[in-house]
Order: sequence, then C-alpha cells, then structure tokens
Amino acid sequence: MLDTSFDTKTYDLLNSMNKNDMYDTLKYMYSRGYTNARESFFSTRIYKELEDTLNDYSPKIVHNFKTYKSLEDIKKKGKKFILKYTKGKNLIVSYSDYSLKSYIIDNYDMDVEEELYPELIDKINKYSSKCKIYNVPVNYEESNLRCSYIKLDYLYNYLDLSYYKMIHAPIGELHLEGKMDESLVSSCIHEMYHGLMYRNKGAIENVLLEEVPSIFMQKVYMNDLGLEDDTSRLTNLKYATNHIDKNNLGGIHAKTYLYSSAYAYHLFNLYKHGSEDVQEEIIDSLNKIIKGDCTLEDMLKKFSINAYDGVKVLEKELSYSH
Repeated sequence: MLDTSFDTKTYDLLNSMNKNDMYDTLKYMYSRGYTNARESFFSTRIYKELEDTLNDYSPKIVHNFKTYKSLEDIKKKGKKFILKYTKGKNLIVSYSDYSLKSYIIDNYDMDVEEELYPELIDKINKYSSKCKIYNVPVNYEESNLRCSYIKLDYLYNYLDLSYYKMIHAPIGELHLEGKMDESLVSSCIHEMYHGLMYRNKGAIENVLLEEVPSIFMQKVYMNDLGLEDDTSRLTNLKYATNHIDKNNLGGIHAKTYLYSSAYAYHLFNLYKHGSEDVQEEIIDSLNKIIKGDCTLEDMLKKFSINAYDGVKVLEKELSYSH
C-alpha cells in the first residue's frame, strides 16, 4: 500500500500507522496532491513548549464583533474580500451537486473495477458543476462554538488508492458554524481559500502546510478591520496540542494546524510590517498559486518564511494576548 517514493520521514510516519489509518491518510494526501509530511525544525520539544505556552494562555480581549442578519450577508462580505485580493481572477471551482451524484449512481456500480477509473474520473470532471468559489452552496448551523470545514467529494470512499491519486475531486461541502458576526465571515473566507487552493491539485506539496493560505488571509481580513487576530484561533491551537500524538489522520490534522499557524503568522508578520510593495508582492504570489503558476513552498522560500521564526512570532503573539 505504501509508496516507496515518499521521503524517509514521511514514509516512517505513514508506516507507523495501522492499515486503516494509513489508508485514510494516504487517501487524504493523494486526493489533494500532497507528496510529503515533513516537519522542519518542529520537534517533540517545540510542540511541548507551545503546549506549555498555550496552557498558560487566556485571552484578555473578547471582540464584540459586528453582527449580520443573514448568511447571504456573510457570504457577500466574504465575496467582497475575495474579489479585492484576487482581482476577480481564477475563481472557478468544481463542486458536486445532486445531478452529478445521480449520474454516477445510475451508470456505475458501487464497487467500480480499477480499469474503469479513468472513464469514471472523466465523467466526474465532465458532470461536476462549475461556479465561482463564493457561489458554492454553504451549509450553516448557528452555534455558540465556532467551526468550519470544506470537504472534497470523492464519490467513492473505499476504492483502491490509485483512484484517489487520479481524481481531482470536486468540492462536496462548505460548512460554517457559529454566530452571525465578523468571525463567521473570516471562517467563510478561510474555507473559500481552501477551495481556491484545491483548484490545482498539488499546489501545496506538504500536507502540514495546507492551512497556511487560509490562516494568513483570515489574519489579513481581521487586519483590514483594524482588529487583532480572532482569539478563537489561539484557543484552537491549544486544542490541537492535545492531539498531536495521535498516530492517524487526526494527529496529522492537529500537527498541520500548529505547523501551518507558525508559517502563516511569520508570513503575516512580514506582510503587516512590510511596505505596500511587499504586501502587494505577497498577495500576487498567493494569486500565482491559485492560478497554478507556482506552489506554496515556492512562495514560502521566496519570502524566507520558516517554522523557526514562525514559532517565535506565534509565541510573541500569545504573550501579547494575555
């Protein structure tokens, strides 16, 4: 099952999982074009230091965010932000709707033979709906807790892993939970940027960096409002430290949140304190990833963004939030 082309660290990580957890993790990585899960600089000691800092953390500021009357108002605010920073370019994405699912159910068995994978994927590409990212349907639940996610629709969940290597899966769901306020707008923007990254499979090579663009653009949004980072993000970081030892996809997601945050905070620190030219260059570079002209790793290397400096920025932010 395990591809020997993985680098040693990624191979050892995946090989330490049980069969089911390895399958779930590989399916997740292959479907998005991730080729590694390397941790640069981060170690058990670094995670422990962050955990200790986060355990002492309690935010001193609770924002009284502006409230909105409807989900449409939330989406309009997110759309305005997306259009501003992408200049309205390269926003078309694929998503899975009822017509696509009906076609697949009517024409293919539940257990598709491997030889039919190319044909099946061609049909998925052909019959997926196309729209701009801000027009993807959103499921919303009012809640005192804030949660958001975007899912890809594989159409089939238990095929051979070669299927997930081949498929460029459409968006299946964009889900938001929370109160109708600015924090929900930022969550909406966060998930829209995930959707834009999915336009080009392999735009991000390291699974542990997949949250960088979304977290960074959320911070840009809050900065545009003249607000500090939403304190719920730091609370989520605290939650993630409690799950990094899990030897499964959940553990990968926890590490991803911490690792990506370090890079995103370092990038945002450069953006916030940079000149207008620097800010424009960072946004342009992000748009090149969306277009498919470069990878996230190319962008991070260009601006010398790294985990070591990112942790320092993150710890400094935490100390200011007490």
